[in-house]
Amino acid sequence: MRPAIAISLAVALAACASTAEEPAAGSPQAQVAAKAETPELNPVGAYDFSTVVESSQVTGTIEITRRDDGSYTGRIFSTMFPEIPITRASVEGNRLLLAASMEGQQIVMELTFTGDTFTGGWSLGDGSMGGAISGKRKAG
Repeated sequence: MRPAIAISLAVALAACASTAEEPAAGSPQAQVAAKAETPELNPVGAYDFSTVVESSQVTGTIEITRRDDGSYTGRIFSTMFPEIPITRASVEGNRLLLAASMEGQQIVMELTFTGDTFTGGWSLGDGSMGGAISGKRKAG
């Protein structure tokens, strides 16, 4: 009976070994594996940013906080505009998606993080204006 167990075990191990190959790069299994290896961004904190609005350099700070229900909120301070409240914020992997409202006009931002730095873009909801944005998490 021992040879039968050994053969069954060998067949089972061979089957496992043949399915343990790396999944194809674009396959859903590879995407899940890649997402599992990349920890989701924790956006809570303050970030210095720089962008251009109507040919003028604008710098400022984006502050993100977590509400008791786990959602995110915050505000944007800049050298050109009064405080802008963030109405919606969500995280997708290493991307932070923000929506803000300034005098009834929606502003949308998509920021992609590498460590504590980000690059991305912003646009007004009506598409009349937009641009590149970059920044870094403040120390502290």
